[in-house]
Amino acid sequence: MACYDPDTEEYQSVCRVMSGFSDAFCIEKWLNLLILKIVISRQSVRILG
Repeated sequence: MACYDPDTEEYQSVCRVMSGFSDAFCIEKWLNLLILKIVISRQSVRILG
C-alpha cells in the first residue's frame, strides 16, 4: 500500500495499515519473501534503508 506525495511526485509506502494481520504473521511472510528481494533496483525506484 502506498500514498502519493505531490510535493516529491513519489509514492511513499504505508505498511500494515488496518491489515488485521498479527506481527508474527507479517514477520513469517517477510522471512518467506526475503529470498525474492531485489538487490539492485530500477533507476525509477528509490529505496531507502
